[in-house]
Amino acid sequence: MSTSTTPQSSPASPAVKPHSANPFSTSSRSAQPRSSKPNRSVDYLIIGAGIIGLTVARALQQRDPGARLTLIDKEPHLGQHASGRNSGVLHSGIYDSAESLKARFTRDGNAAWQAYCTERGLPLERCGKLIVARDAEEHVRLATLEQHGHVNGVEVQRLDETETRALEP
Repeated sequence: MSTSTTPQSSPASPAVKPHSANPFSTSSRSAQPRSSKPNRSVDYLIIGAGIIGLTVARALQQRDPGARLTLIDKEPHLGQHASGRNSGVLHSGIYDSAESLKARFTRDGNAAWQAYCTERGLPLERCGKLIVARDAEEHVRLATLEQHGHVNGVEVQRLDETETRALEP
């Protein structure tokens, strides 16, 4: 027995164009090399040019468009560490009870990323997830995951062995 979910996939990460009125673009440009004498007069200093640093920079730019913002990273290009090498999925919340803070953040974050991608015409692939139960204990856990999925607004479908083999021979 298995459960199939409709998962979310990750959007393309925006690139930063430093020292401009709008530091975000969807081009593939990387951050410019550091100057020898950095501007020390800023309203916000963000350390780290991964997904969190870029998200914080974007939110600050939207909230305070006239702010002087500097984003720094130890690497010459954006997303050189975990942000550029993650699994590339948006989690659905199937593993979390609906009352948990993690489930709320997962649902809200998932919806925000989907809206962000849709509004900007960014690719988003919903490929699904197959969770297979191999014994009685896993069947019990699968039922719990199925319940979490329904409560968290995830499209969940229970499959029999034939349906599962048709998806994953």
